[in-house]
Amino acid sequence: MARLNGTIAWKDGNPSVHAHAMAADASFSAVGGHLLQLEVGTGSMEITIASRALYR
Repeated sequence: MARLNGTIAWKDGNPSVHAHAMAADASFSAVGGHLLQLEVGTGSMEITIASRALYR
């Protein structure tokens, strides 16, 4: 995983994630787009969720 960003919102009383990700392989070839599903195999991944107020 080279990059992961997005938002978490409430939809119909449940959390809804809209995430974009970019991953690279051993030869540094990268692919990216909407993250629909993720399974962490060997190793681990830590995700920090931060909140901030949005003003419109």
